[in-house]
Amino acid sequence: MFLHLLRYDEQKVFMQLASLAMKADLNVARAEAELFAVYEREMGRTFGDILGAEHNLDEVLASTVDMNTTTRKLLFFELLGMVVSDDCVAPQEQGLIDRVRVEFGLSLEVEKAMLQSISRLMALYNEIGALIS
Repeated sequence: MFLHLLRYDEQKVFMQLASLAMKADLNVARAEAELFAVYEREMGRTFGDILGAEHNLDEVLASTVDMNTTTRKLLFFELLGMVVSDDCVAPQEQGLIDRVRVEFGLSLEVEKAMLQSISRLMALYNEIGALIS
């Protein structure tokens, strides 16, 4: 949704985080894989090399140290969307989300507000889909 606003290096970091989230429970759900492809289309780039590679969460998070709060919130919002896309948040995925939230200096209240926004957004997409079909 907002990924096109990011610079290439920030997009790459997001895709690394998304890849880690997708693989966290050792089961890449179809909805997650489809969303990865949607992200690529949104950014006008392919990141297949990222999906196929192994990433270290510590190293990825270290690359976000100089990012501003707005960028971190954007990354986190999009990451939450990825994690809930299959309607099942595995404990490993929640652990990754918790770690990123803490490293990004975001509160649990911010996470909850973002999840509520994502839920409303998905409901709106479903409503629009029903109207046009």
